[in-house]
Amino acid sequence: MPLFRPSELHAFLQSIGAKPKRTLSQNFLVDGNVVQKIVRASTDSSHPLIVEIGSGPGVLTEAFLAKGLRVIAIEKDEKLASHLYRLDPTKKQLKVEAKDILSCSLSSFVGGERDVALVSNLPYHLTTPILEWLVESRDSFSRALIMMQDEVAKKLLPTHRPSSYMQVVLSLFFDLSYLFRVSKNCFYPAPKVDSAVLLLNARESPIQEKKRQEAFLAFVASAFLHKRKMLRNSLSENVPKRELERVLSPFGANVRPEEIRYEEWVELFCALEKEL
Repeated sequence: MPLFRPSELHAFLQSIGAKPKRTLSQNFLVDGNVVQKIVRASTDSSHPLIVEIGSGPGVLTEAFLAKGLRVIAIEKDEKLASHLYRLDPTKKQLKVEAKDILSCSLSSFVGGERDVALVSNLPYHLTTPILEWLVESRDSFSRALIMMQDEVAKKLLPTHRPSSYMQVVLSLFFDLSYLFRVSKNCFYPAPKVDSAVLLLNARESPIQEKKRQEAFLAFVASAFLHKRKMLRNSLSENVPKRELERVLSPFGANVRPEEIRYEEWVELFCALEKEL
């Protein structure tokens, strides 16, 4: 029986002596409509290899396998990970890794696969570290379907004036789309806030070379380190004052990081690149 049914999920957890762990932010999906929406969005235009981060008891894993998809399930909770092969005893479609994703390289799992979809219900307390890991792994997947707090998801969406380092960085490498909101009542146990699902489609970056991309990330990170500070102060340690004033003059002497448009971040980096 499908694990998204609360009675089936509770029976399974009881059978293995497991409970959701608050320390791992474990909130398991118990809504079949949401499960199917995620599966459809992950496989809308192709038949990808699914890399599921934080598979838990296997609610989504089960649905992906039912569609005939190959799944790499990465689960830190060793007890839950040890029972995932019950969903594919022959191990023809499923590979389980009982590991912490933040200590892993995605390329080591997917090899030369090109059509790879990452799927994850992000642990709330690890949202930023996993997003940073996702950016580091950007060459190893074609799209990602990520569930996170609704408020956080909305703040990551592309705007004319990004308000955070992560918003700028994600916009450099991905086309972001807000797909749908997920009520807190769709989880067991229910969290305190609603969630949302974001779709990240890899896109061609305006900065091509990997070395330059890394330099851009460091540049934006230093600018947002104290985002309330004026940009000329945030960057003054690495860029000569005269050159910095020249490049920033069109924006005004007191411009702050959140007042810079996304496309202007790329222009600023290119203008200052030789000084970094």
